[in-house]
Amino acid sequence: MVIKARDQRAIALGRDIREFLQKRGVRLFVNRENAPLIGEEAGVSDATLAKSVDLLLVLGGDGTLLSAARLVAGERCPILGINLGHLGFLTEIPRDQAVETLTRVLKGDYETEARSLLEVEVVRDGKAVHSSLALNDAVISRRGVARLLHVNVSIDSHPVTAFACDGVIVASPTGSTAYGLAAGGPILHPAIAAIELVPICPHMLANRPLIIPDTKVIDLQAANVPDGDIVISVDGQTTLEIQAGDSVRVTKASKRIHLVKNRGEDYFSVLRGKLGWAPTQTRSN
Repeated sequence: MVIKARDQRAIALGRDIREFLQKRGVRLFVNRENAPLIGEEAGVSDATLAKSVDLLLVLGGDGTLLSAARLVAGERCPILGINLGHLGFLTEIPRDQAVETLTRVLKGDYETEARSLLEVEVVRDGKAVHSSLALNDAVISRRGVARLLHVNVSIDSHPVTAFACDGVIVASPTGSTAYGLAAGGPILHPAIAAIELVPICPHMLANRPLIIPDTKVIDLQAANVPDGDIVISVDGQTTLEIQAGDSVRVTKASKRIHLVKNRGEDYFSVLRGKLGWAPTQTRSN
């Protein structure tokens, strides 16, 4: 179990679930940061937690799940996200359904949905000097300065365009409902094998979002920018400084995660609920 440590609702629910699992003889692993919050005597390292569990339970919002998902990336271990945040596209199980859903999961009565990940590399002098996994997106932008940025975009080593904008978002289908959506990008169904590029506040009408097959290699390079002025943010949680001449390379990762779905809900019902879409209308004569 991973808990949003600063959320008293998550802590209280974590204690309730700990008691629920103890009564059923289910062994609970909690990371060291969270263990004292719910009365566990000792927590375990993230590495131990990732290799020891059959289910990763996340209590919090999508940000908490984004962080926790890396622990089990590439494993068959499913992730059950209990939403204590706002929208909750990833943590789609409401708090009041937590115990009911967990009961079904323990009985094996559940479905999962695979979600692809992005591999984000910083390439310097032809070599990758950093690599991270992203469930949502990678964003290249200036550091705290609202000035025009020129980003050269290449796909499979072929020049495509130069975005004139405040930054560029490279998003997975999962991330298309995150920053990419806020920046005017399209919504991609999670089953679509694609990656989207969304310029942030583009300064030219021709700079539009692009949808690219996820078999492609995407390279982004900021033009004429001094060292320390550009950063790459991965899932809004890991920030790296980019040097002049560096490229940010984004590809589909070989690893995936598996999310426990709320039985009876499809992706579009989730969108309707989270985005407040009106139900379909019946035409009257």
